[in-house]
Amino acid sequence: MLGLKWSLPDQPDQFPMGGTLAFERLINPADGKRYVRTVLYYQTPLQMRSNAPLELAHPPGRLVVKMPGCEKDEVDGACPLTIVHKRFEAAFAADCPGG
Repeated sequence: MLGLKWSLPDQPDQFPMGGTLAFERLINPADGKRYVRTVLYYQTPLQMRSNAPLELAHPPGRLVVKMPGCEKDEVDGACPLTIVHKRFEAAFAADCPGG
């Protein structure tokens, strides 16, 4: 829906067990502009092999997944909320009869 693509270090595929795609909302305090950063959190191979609880000694893997088309407007890997909102509206409008 958003055209996201990624590859994970030391992982055989893109969708590891226990992986989560998160949308982080950010506000630039200097100008009040709002952004969305897409981040993939996942278990590392070390965590899976050791069956150790997630803790500070073995934090989950974290990968910022940049949205295509936001390159010129992004801040720290985050896309302006206005662009993300338009993409969601367009994707849902195409799937929902009657708009």
